[in-house]
Amino acid sequence: LASRGGAYSKRLLLTVGLAGTGLALGIFAFTPAYAGLAALALFAGFFVALLLVTTEAVIQSAIGPEARARVFALRDFLTRLAVLCVAGLLGLALGKGWIAPAPTVAGAGALLIVAGFAGYFGWKGEAEGGAG
Repeated sequence: LASRGGAYSKRLLLTVGLAGTGLALGIFAFTPAYAGLAALALFAGFFVALLLVTTEAVIQSAIGPEARARVFALRDFLTRLAVLCVAGLLGLALGKGWIAPAPTVAGAGALLIVAGFAGYFGWKGEAEGGAG
């Protein structure tokens, strides 16, 4: 991405990363075979890596060097907090039998796909040549 990432808009890369991860989760939810799960994990990993590297690049280019460390720390903290809260709530709901695992994972995948396209079509950033 560092050598060729400038050829693609960050908006497109983020959309592909979110949608690809969501697609992998959706398929993962209903795949019974271990080999299929392993292949899907690799497939998802590619898109997660694309997503993480692109968000790092967006933050680095949008934030001045004097505040960059604080922004990354805040982003990391809020991301971990969100993951822990959602995991706790879903774990409770799964444990109580209120929701089933496969539809929950598929729903998370659908949410990522929707978020990717909503971000792409609702992007309010700079022109394609800039940070957007």
